[in-house]
Amino acid sequence: MRIAALTLVLALFGLTAVALAQIGDPAAGEAVAKRCTCHTAKHDLDGKSADWIAQKMRDYRNGQGTPYSMVVMSKNLTDQQINDVASYFASQPKP
Repeated sequence: MRIAALTLVLALFGLTAVALAQIGDPAAGEAVAKRCTCHTAKHDLDGKSADWIAQKMRDYRNGQGTPYSMVVMSKNLTDQQINDVASYFASQPKP
């Protein structure tokens, strides 16, 4: 009985970790990311942390950071779109 309970608890923690690791929908993010031809061509964001990417995009959207093209690109993105794009790039294998 204890082993079954322990197995269930560990499984639930594992599912929670997976849910927390992904902050958005990678499939939805792919459509938005295709507008960002620089990063999809260079693959320089592939495999990076979704949280890090999302924070950088929010900073750009708030007018912080360079290049200015990222500030302009991020201005019209919603929080959900930012999370989706971040999850898309994070889900890609590192080059």
